[in-house]
Amino acid sequence: MFQRLDELQTGSLYILTGQAGAGKSHLAASTRRSGTLWVLDTEGAAQNLQGKPGIHRRIQVVQTLSLRGLIEAMHEIRQVGKPGDAVLLDSISKVFQAMRAYAQQRAGGETDRKTIIDYDEHASVNRNMQTVYTGLTELKQAGFHVIIIGHLARKYRAQEKNLMDEGIRVLADEQIAYEADAILLVEREGDSRNMMPIIKPPRIPPSPRLAGAVSCRCWSAAR
Repeated sequence: MFQRLDELQTGSLYILTGQAGAGKSHLAASTRRSGTLWVLDTEGAAQNLQGKPGIHRRIQVVQTLSLRGLIEAMHEIRQVGKPGDAVLLDSISKVFQAMRAYAQQRAGGETDRKTIIDYDEHASVNRNMQTVYTGLTELKQAGFHVIIIGHLARKYRAQEKNLMDEGIRVLADEQIAYEADAILLVEREGDSRNMMPIIKPPRIPPSPRLAGAVSCRCWSAAR
């Protein structure tokens, strides 16, 4: 699938997900041959790519985890980059976790996965994530190929007194999944890696009445 990126005349947006150690970052950084690869590095993973075989020969790295830093970097890429370049966000999950942690701190809670944050804090996280997704979507519309790395996690939703298991999802706000051209699961066996498209979750418009009733959404790392 990635072999055709150099042939596309319009921008694209893909999500790569998979277990830790599957080689998502390496795969994403070696998919292109032309243009420049702009890496928005939120995990420090870019430094581990140096010297590995197949890595794109022209890489520009911006290392930041702040919302302002990400937005400024995406704006600069649109200004100085060229349509056909690739933009790698590694990873959206780190951004999502950092924003949730900040919201929990503002709510006076502990920054673990069990801390409940209220509707206002959820809304704040969603607004911030939407700002990130808008920037990524604008890059796609400007002709860039956007590759987003997301961790795998199991998602739970609070329902009355119980937690409802919603299954394995990309650890991020769900809006980005709706915007992606495809979500690709990366699996590794020895030195070989395989990519398999996975079904995107259906677009379900949020109900204003139900949104306020959801007290928490909990995530745990996929095993």
